[in-house]
Amino acid sequence: MIKKMKTKQKYCVITGATSGIGFESSVYLAQLGYSLILIARNKSKLLEMKSNLEEIYKIDCIIIISDLSVSGACTKISNYITKEKLNVYIVMCNAGFGDYGDFKDSSYSKTLEMMELNMTSVVDLTYQLLPKVILSKGHILFVSSIAGFIPIPYMSVYAATKSFILSLSLSLREELKPFNVNVSVLCPGPTKTAFFNKANAQKISSNQKLMSARDVARIGVDAMFKQKSIIVPTFKLKLMIFMRRCISLSLLTKISGTMIRLK
Repeated sequence: MIKKMKTKQKYCVITGATSGIGFESSVYLAQLGYSLILIARNKSKLLEMKSNLEEIYKIDCIIIISDLSVSGACTKISNYITKEKLNVYIVMCNAGFGDYGDFKDSSYSKTLEMMELNMTSVVDLTYQLLPKVILSKGHILFVSSIAGFIPIPYMSVYAATKSFILSLSLSLREELKPFNVNVSVLCPGPTKTAFFNKANAQKISSNQKLMSARDVARIGVDAMFKQKSIIVPTFKLKLMIFMRRCISLSLLTKISGTMIRLK
């Protein structure tokens, strides 16, 4: 049974809120009694979420239609939150996408867009909302990936962006401890979301057992509240991370490249 918290109108900012882990995290935090600031590009889906979440869970749900890969988007979001004097308690940087294929054949514009969304917008939004999180002594939850631990040929830029997020999270966690702000990073493995379709990697997902986005989201949120540093959802994934200590990085990269090519 979910215990609803007394939150005193604490808001959770969630990017990429209309699908997958972002969607399920939004629902779970609403169940816990937190008000929401949901950010995504899909206006109709955001409006549907707002209506349902407010009606079912009696929380305040603010929606912001925004493409975070566009320069200046995070500033507009921060300005709105400041203008409305909203109490930001949690920032969940979840928005992102991947791409599969040979680097030399990849779309240059898509690659730059991925870097902008997966890295630059995360830094931008975190930087701009951090004073509010410090004031509320709240949480920042970054969404990385198991790919953040391992170089992955044929998904090279995506894996690099997730390694960046992992490093950023661990560094900020230490920096922000004196301010009583918790920073956690969620590192899921293959998850049942629209990720593989958007990354042109349907064959990879069809040959793997995928965790549900609901399970990943709840594990991530619960562990964040427990102030866990790195959140890896399953024992199998934890074992995989441990095994990298026993294998040279060059061999590990060769293995990951071979495995993803065989999928």
